Order: sequence, then C-alpha cells, then structure tokens
Amino acid sequence: MMNQGKEVDHDKSMENDQVKNLTSMVERMSSLLEETLATMHEKDRKRKYSGTNGGINKKDNPSALEEPDVGGHFETKKAKFTENALSDQMTSPLKTNKEKGKEEIKLNASSNRLRKMAANVREALSRTAPAIDGKNKWEKKLKTNRFDKSQPLKRNANKKSTMEAESRRADVMATLSNEKQLIVRYVFDHTQSEREILCDLGIEHLNRHDFFSARPNEWIESGLINLVALKKTLLQKKRYPNGLWPAWYLPTYFSNYALRGGLNAKSWAKQYTGTHRYTGEPQACERVYIPINDSDSHWFMCVVNIRHGIVYILDSLPSPTENKRRAELVTRVVKYLDDLFQYLDVPQVKKFSMFPFERLKWVPIQEAADCGVHTAKYFNLEQFIQDELIMLKFSSAEGRIGLVLDLIMFEGNNVKEKIMEKAKKKYPSPKGKN
Repeated sequence: MMNQGKEVDHDKSMENDQVKNLTSMVERMSSLLEETLATMHEKDRKRKYSGTNGGINKKDNPSALEEPDVGGHFETKKAKFTENALSDQMTSPLKTNKEKGKEEIKLNASSNRLRKMAANVREALSRTAPAIDGKNKWEKKLKTNRFDKSQPLKRNANKKSTMEAESRRADVMATLSNEKQLIVRYVFDHTQSEREILCDLGIEHLNRHDFFSARPNEWIESGLINLVALKKTLLQKKRYPNGLWPAWYLPTYFSNYALRGGLNAKSWAKQYTGTHRYTGEPQACERVYIPINDSDSHWFMCVVNIRHGIVYILDSLPSPTENKRRAELVTRVVKYLDDLFQYLDVPQVKKFSMFPFERLKWVPIQEAADCGVHTAKYFNLEQFIQDELIMLKFSSAEGRIGLVLDLIMFEGNNVKEKIMEKAKKKYPSPKGKN
C-alpha cells in the first residue's frame, strides 16, 4: 500500500511538471507573438508614413535630409522620429484639401491580417493551455490584448461572404439604368488607372483607388465621407447664397483633430471655416454634423442640434460595452466645437458640451462593414424623428452603389461628363438598349 501511494504521488508530480512545462511554453509563445506583431505593426505605420505628404523625400527635397557644412559639402542628417513626433507630423495642418488631402491615421490591410493571424494563434494556444478551476486562464489572459475584438476565421468564410455580396450587388445592378450600370462598371474597373480622378468638387477630389473602398465588404475610407459632406455643403451654398446656412456638414478630420491633436480649434477655424469651405455664418447655424472615427475600426456620427439644445448620437452598431466610451469621444469632439465657436466670437447661451446626449435607438443596424455607408447617409437627416427612417433602409449593395452614383453624377462634379463619356466609350451598349 505504501509503494502504491508513492507511485500515485510520483505520477502527480510528473503531471504537475508537465503542466508547468506546458505553461512556460505557452507563455513564451504568447510573448513572442506579441513582440512580433508589435514590430510588424510599427513597420506598417512607418511604411505608410513614408508614402504620405508628411514624409521626407530626399530626391525631391535634398535640403530636408542634407545641409552644407563649413567647407560647402553636404552631410546627411540622421532622421530620428519618436512615435509621438511621427503622430504629430501625420496630423499636421494642411493648407488645402485638394493639394495635400486629409488622411486619418488608420491600420492598413496588412495590420488587419495581423489581427486575424493573432486570433487564430490565440485560439490554438487556448486549446493547448492547461485548464485551471474549470476555466482556461490563457484564454482569459489573451483576451486582454489589443486583438480582443478579433474572431477566429472560419475556413472559406470570407470567400463565401464575398460571393454572396457579389450576388446581391449583381441584383442591385440589374435594377439600374444602362447609363448607371456603365458608370459603376467603369468606377470599379481595376484595369483602369487607380489615379484617375472620378469626382472633383473643387476643394476635394477622389480617384479610382479611393472609390475602391466602396466595393463589397470593404472599409469605407474617410475621403468618401468627406466628399458627401462637401456635396451637402455645396447644395446648401446654392440654396442660401447669403451664407445663412442652417447646417454645417463637417469633414472627418474635424473630429480627428479634436481627438488626436495636431491642430487646435483656432487654427482649424482659420483654415476651414467660411462659405468657401465648410461653414456659413455662425449665428445662423442650427445643426452641426460631425462624423467620428472610433479607433480606426468604426464610423459613427454626432449631430449638435443648437436650436433644440441636444446632441444626437447616430450609431449603426451600438454596444453596451462601447456606448459609454463613444459618448466620451463625442464629449471631447463637442468641446472642440465649443472652442471653435468661442474663437469665432459667437455668443453661446449654453456650451454645447453641456447639452444632453440622446442616442437614437431607431437607427438601423448595419450589415457587414457598412458603418461608413450609414454615417454618410446620416447627413440627410434633418428632423431626427422616426419618420426619416425610410432614408436609412437599404441593403449593403444598395448603399454602396448608391453612394458611388450620388457622387459621380452630382451636378457639382467637375469631371462628371468626362467620366460618363469614357464609360460609354469603354463599354458600348447593345443596339436598342438605353
């Protein structure tokens, strides 16, 4: 009996050693994974920065990297960028939208792949980790990292989803006139130059590459939302030539500067206010529409209704765990708007940041990655009552195709006729079909 007890103790000891070894291995794998992902993510950010206007181009601007010494020779400087300095330069003030553009800091496609890869590795680690008290402690630990919103990919899930989206898109295309079908086909034709300007509204323009973000299941880029805001602004300018605009439709970089810094409200006012840009007379303003980017993963909007003293939150993907945090983002953005009005010397009976917030619960829930499409549609709301729900009812395909056609065929598009002519020439219509 004593020998049998010793054997049991020995077995338990060996089992504990195995658990410890496995635990140590999981820890090392998890640590290595996090370090690798962090390094790759940093490379993505630097690579993206090097292709922007804020990056230094030695060929085009030698003085940016070189300076003459006493003997008249040039000596290369060592460019040292800290993460904070890099972020500041990426959000630095830009003189015009058309010449230099406005791009928020966001994760690119490769970073999205990192999310998915981390999710799959996390799932694999959680299956092999030792269970403690009926729960897997490694699953709990790994859920605390920045990939906690990722889900393991199902085999062929993306392929199936894309096929379904293309099928629905084909159904929507069949309902369009021949002219609109040709325009959509031309816009998304990957054999054409991605640099071709497809929509030019004066101070903002987008090329084919920008419009590619309106393809099925793609993340809607800020440029499309900004162009919708500018379109609404131009229509209002035509309707109220005296500058007494009841609404301001602000671009995405207003909230971007409010949340990430780089440009204070006074500087923003100097560059982007006035009837030649996005704002009319401040005293006439009743509503301010502000699209907001939440952590480069979700678009939503807040509307400051000055006339009724309330701030509406329009969100196509509400969540009990995210609503409070997004309300905090809205607070910061609205305080930035307070600073803007203060600089414009507009008397305020009550600061906008003191207005109560109301989340409109009747706003439809989005399909797939359509938060950007919904946010663009929110610019059309005026009364913020459920009777306007009809404007927000659309399928993913309808919303994306409609967004493209509204911009391309807008009367203020300076290249509209040119694009329509190219589309008709590229894809001749069958005889007898209009």
